[in-house]
Amino acid sequence: MFCSKSALFRFTDAVVLAVVFLIQNVLLNIYMIQNSSFSFLPFLWFLGDFFCLLLFSFTLFLAHRYHSKAKQRQRRSASRASFASGARSATPQGSDSSDDCGITDFNRALGHSKLPFSYAAWIFYSLMIILKVVVLFKSDVAQYLKPDQVLGPQLLKFSIGLSTIVFSLLVGAHHDAHSEPLRNAYLDSLAFNVALEILDSTSFLSLLMPTEEHLAYPFSLENVIITLASVNILLPSITIYKLTASNFGRIYNVPLEALYKVLHLVLVNIPFLGVRLYLWNMFSTDTAIFMIKNIYSIIGFVRGFYGDLNLLKTFVRQYIKYSNAPTSQKLAVAGSSTASCGNGRHSSVVFQNEKFLPEKDPTVVLAPVSVTNGKASGSSIVSIEEPH
Repeated sequence: MFCSKSALFRFTDAVVLAVVFLIQNVLLNIYMIQNSSFSFLPFLWFLGDFFCLLLFSFTLFLAHRYHSKAKQRQRRSASRASFASGARSATPQGSDSSDDCGITDFNRALGHSKLPFSYAAWIFYSLMIILKVVVLFKSDVAQYLKPDQVLGPQLLKFSIGLSTIVFSLLVGAHHDAHSEPLRNAYLDSLAFNVALEILDSTSFLSLLMPTEEHLAYPFSLENVIITLASVNILLPSITIYKLTASNFGRIYNVPLEALYKVLHLVLVNIPFLGVRLYLWNMFSTDTAIFMIKNIYSIIGFVRGFYGDLNLLKTFVRQYIKYSNAPTSQKLAVAGSSTASCGNGRHSSVVFQNEKFLPEKDPTVVLAPVSVTNGKASGSSIVSIEEPH
């Protein structure tokens, strides 16, 4: 085949991403151009959009090259193992390679990313969208749109809401989990949840558009709504950072998972719910639908708090044990995990879903390391096991 199925999926997502990005930003730029008194300056927005599109293209190219090189290393490793044993050994799915195993897993669990331009691209994109939102709403462009116009309030909300599709396609164009149903389902679920949060910001901003019930809100309340919506548009950069640091779902990134949940509770769901309750009480604004979403998210956080807290405590205990271990044991961990990754398994101290169980207190045990291709053998920390 000319290219793998995973590469074809990533290419398709990248093309659709470019199309959606262009539609969104062309529409937003038209809103600003037709309502601006300047003749040239509004067209500079297209220059920023062009740079953002180049940044998206560059980070997607880096992601494709990363997965391609990882697959090449897998093939070479499998070929060497097959030649040494006289039999063809199984190759794991995905692009997880030897340099993604062992001691590097701690770096990934603590936030080390091999694709830094991914979240940098979203930060730049979200800042561009935020600037356009601020200009449109603070210059009263959005407030004076008429429902019977083609470029009316509905199309403006549609344009801002396209960020949900941009995020989902950006995540889809970065990973190689299409042949792994469980990991692919996890990434799709995560992208859907984050997209719903971005849609919440779009609904939140739509409160500032005049309706028959109200004409305008106080400036202070307007600023609060724009600020909170902007923060919610920027927050998915943490999600992308978390995904690139965990090789897109291969390792459970405990600290970043906890950080994102807390920030989302404090900066989004609680403030959004408070503002909507205030608007409902003071202005009889229709805010019931997404109020339910905010309440549901808060309840979900509270229900999962105990498990997440245990997970974080376990992570800290394991990391302290690893940090206090002698350097020779740490190096032995890396060597052991490199050998085991050829069989698609991590035998070192890692933080994967199936090995990181919050309800049990895992302990680090010592086990011998086999000699492979001249590598030193000995005792090292090789696995996480639950006490019996």
